[in-house]
Amino acid sequence: MEALLEQVREVGGRKNVLAVYTPLAMQFLEPVLNFARPSSSDVLFDIGCGDARLLIYAAKKYGCKCYGFEIDPQAVEDALRSIKENGCEDLVTVSLADALVDDIQLSQVTIAILNLSKLLNAKLFPRLLREMQVGSKVVSAQFACPQVADEEFKIPTIDHHSDRDHLPLYLYHVTEQNKQQALATP
Repeated sequence: MEALLEQVREVGGRKNVLAVYTPLAMQFLEPVLNFARPSSSDVLFDIGCGDARLLIYAAKKYGCKCYGFEIDPQAVEDALRSIKENGCEDLVTVSLADALVDDIQLSQVTIAILNLSKLLNAKLFPRLLREMQVGSKVVSAQFACPQVADEEFKIPTIDHHSDRDHLPLYLYHVTEQNKQQALATP
């Protein structure tokens, strides 16, 4: 699998292109966050945050602390500009980072949002289970993670140009059992 990841990382001459950036449409922000059920005491991470639209929405609506990680420098610039324009600098932070190799501290995260590829979910999910605290949540849009989801939900789409009639969401709770399983697996 590592060889496949290395090949995918070199797509188009760009490092670590494991998912094509597909921002969540504005119509999906509220349903995704309702599914995650954040509160002002939560620490929300969006891995592959793009322009930070979900983080900004979460900070404004729920008052939670939000962190985004993005591998594309232009997307980080766009996100920082949008955070400032929305007056969310005190609640939203975005960093240029590769979630596969950079040291992203996950121990304080209570909700992780993924809108990535199936391959990247498979690579990141065990790390999330190992490093996040028991009781934390992982919400994945579009693609399931390599474990049976605790809850699934389908948001109807209104995009008539899409080949899908819904956006699937998957919710996972970090439990002592799945954490121990992830810790026992290399």
